[in-house]
Amino acid sequence: MKSVLRGLTYLGGVPRPYYGLETVYTSIFTYSDGDRVDADNVVILFTSGNSADPVATLQWATTVKSITSHVFVVAMDMILGYNLQELTKWASDSRHVIQPFGATSILKHIPGAITNP
Repeated sequence: MKSVLRGLTYLGGVPRPYYGLETVYTSIFTYSDGDRVDADNVVILFTSGNSADPVATLQWATTVKSITSHVFVVAMDMILGYNLQELTKWASDSRHVIQPFGATSILKHIPGAITNP
């Protein structure tokens, strides 16, 4: 897990976390895509700044939080700057906002949420 996290790179552009949250809800945590009712769903949302559409992001975050209590928001190298209060609204709990980004900090803050590190 650490090597995967260390290999992440910033591709540039404007942050659109609502796309990721929408995909989680409509294409990943669905029965037809293998979602198991007996397993906890865990979302780890990486962002490089405030959302280009904060309303859409909050709507999708709220929708995703209706199906899981494990939504983590990871503040990457915040080149674009960010509002911690905005990121906290996306997470399932204020303790689920991880900053600054680092493989060790992610694994430290998500105990029990990821079963196979």
